[in-house]
Amino acid sequence: MFDIGVVGHVTKDTLTSGREENVTPGGASFYAAITLRSLGARVSVVTKLNRDDASLLDELRARDVAVSVTDSASTTTFLNAYPDDPDLRRQLVADVASPFTEGEVSNLEADLYYLGPLTNNDVPASVVRLLASKGPVALDVQGFTRRIDRTGERWDLVTQADWREKALVLPHVSIVKANEEEARILTGDSRPIRMAELLSEYGPDEVIITRGSKPALLRARGKSYWIPSYPPRAVVDPTGSGDTFMAAYLFYRRLTDSVEEAGKFAAMTASLKLGVIGPFAGTLRDVREFAVSVGAPIGLN
Repeated sequence: MFDIGVVGHVTKDTLTSGREENVTPGGASFYAAITLRSLGARVSVVTKLNRDDASLLDELRARDVAVSVTDSASTTTFLNAYPDDPDLRRQLVADVASPFTEGEVSNLEADLYYLGPLTNNDVPASVVRLLASKGPVALDVQGFTRRIDRTGERWDLVTQADWREKALVLPHVSIVKANEEEARILTGDSRPIRMAELLSEYGPDEVIITRGSKPALLRARGKSYWIPSYPPRAVVDPTGSGDTFMAAYLFYRRLTDSVEEAGKFAAMTASLKLGVIGPFAGTLRDVREFAVSVGAPIGLN
C-alpha cells in the first residue's frame, strides 16, 4: 500500500526561456511524484509513453518512486515557452499519449489518489469513478481545461476551454486544484472566493485555487483561507510549480487537520521549487528552515 498513487502521463518537455532550450521529462505526475517522494511519502506512479522514451522514467526510479508503465504509440510532448513573467506560459504540443483505462489503474492501491491530466482526454470519467471507489481522489483540473488547436505544423497550440464533464466527475473528487484562469473558465466568475464556492458546489470537500505569485485561496468546510505567497530565493525554473504546490499540500494534509497549515506548507515548497531546474528535490528539513527564514514557522515534525 502506498501513501499516494499518482496517475498521469510523464512527458517529453522542451523548455525555452530566452535563448536557452532544454529537453527534459515533465508532466504533473513527474513533478508531483518527485516532490512527494523527496518529502518522505511512499509514492507509486501509473503512466503511459512510447517505449522508445523509457529513459524519461529514469529519474523517478532513481528516487525510489514505484513506476507502472504501459506502452503508448506516442509520448505526450510539450513545448513550454516563458516570457519575462514566470506567471505566464505559452504552450504547444506535438504528440499525446493514449488515455488511461480502468485496467491500467485497477491494481493501484494507495491511501489517496492524485490525478494529473495534461489534456482533456487523458483520464476518462470511468477511471475517476473507479479510483474514487477505492479511496479519496485529488485532481488537478489543468488538462481538462485544455484544448488542442491544430495548426498543420509540427507543434499544435494549446488553448483553454470549459470542461464539459465537470458535473459528472467532480462529485467523485475530494480535493480539486485549479489555477485562477482555469477556475474562471470552469465557473464563469472572476472573483476567487466565489469561484471556490462554485467549484465546491460540484462536490469536492476542498478547493485550491493557485494564483501564481499572488496568494492562493483554499476553501474547505464552508470557509475560505488566503494563503500567503512567500518570496522565492531565486526564480530559475517555474515549470511544475503548480504541481509542486498540489503535491506538497497533499503530503502535509495527511499530517494535519488544518487546511490552512497545509496550504502554507505547499506555498513554501512551491517557492523553493522556483529556485531549481526541474522538480523539487529538497527535504522536509529544507521547508522547515525556509519557513523559519520567512518568519512563518509551521508545525513541521
